[in-house]
Amino acid sequence: MNFSRVLSLGLAVTALLAVTGCFPPSAGTADEQKDPYYLSGKRRVNSLDFTGALEDFEKALEANPRSSVAHLELGILHEQRTKDYSAAIYHFDRFLKYKPDSDLAESIRQHIVACKQELARTISLGPVNQMVQRDLERLDGLTKENAQLKTQLEQVQNQMSQLIAMQMGQQQQLQQRAQPGQTGQPLRVGPPPSGNGTRPTVSATNVTLHAGVPTPGAGRTHVIQPGDTFYKISKQYKVSEAALKTANPGVDSRRMKLGQTLKIPSI
Repeated sequence: MNFSRVLSLGLAVTALLAVTGCFPPSAGTADEQKDPYYLSGKRRVNSLDFTGALEDFEKALEANPRSSVAHLELGILHEQRTKDYSAAIYHFDRFLKYKPDSDLAESIRQHIVACKQELARTISLGPVNQMVQRDLERLDGLTKENAQLKTQLEQVQNQMSQLIAMQMGQQQQLQQRAQPGQTGQPLRVGPPPSGNGTRPTVSATNVTLHAGVPTPGAGRTHVIQPGDTFYKISKQYKVSEAALKTANPGVDSRRMKLGQTLKIPSI
C-alpha cells in the first residue's frame, strides 16, 4: 500500500467520524471554559445573578452548541433555581453525550433521576392541586358572603336602635304633654264637687294629645326626630334659636342624632 492510498483512507475515516457525530469536539473542556460568555456566566453565579447567568450560558451554547460545561451549568441552574426539571434533564443529557467518561458522569445520572422524580410528583399532584384550588375558591366565596351578611346584620341592628330611640322619645313627649295628670290616671275636669263630693272624671287615655304642641314651663325636653333642626325646634317651642343653643352647649346643631334629647329653655 503506497502513501497516497493510506492518506486517502485516513481522510475517508475522518469524514465518516465527523458525519456520525463520533468525532471529538474541536475544543476541549479547557477551551470551553475560556469562552467569554461562559466566564461571564460563572461571575454572575458567584454574584447570585442567576437570571443573568442563564442568559450568558445560553449565549455560550449559541457560540458552541457542544459546550459540555455550558450544558452542565444550565442543568444545575434549572434544577436548583428555576425548578424547570425538563430543561435540567435536557442539559444533563447533553453533558453526558459530550462527556460520557467524565468523573461527574455518575453524579449527573443521579441528578437526572432526581429531576424525573420531581416531574412525576408534579404530574401526579396536578388533579389534587386542582381540587384544592376549587375548594379554596369556594371557601373564598363563602368568606365574602359571610362578610356581606355581617354588614347587613349591622345595618338592621342600627335601624332597630334608631327606631327604639324614636319610640322612647315619642313616649317621653307624650308623658310630658299629659301633665299635670299622670298617664292612665283620671284627670279632674268640670265643676267643683257637688254636695255628695263627686264630680265628673275623665281618663287621660281618652285625651287626644296633639304632637307638635309645645308645653309651656321649665324642664321641657325634645327628642330629635327625622328632619329636626335647631331652627325648626325653636319655632315649634316658640323660643329663640340662640336660647336653644345656649341651653344645649354640648350639642352640635349640624350633627344631631336621632333619639338625642334637647333641653327647651323657658319662654
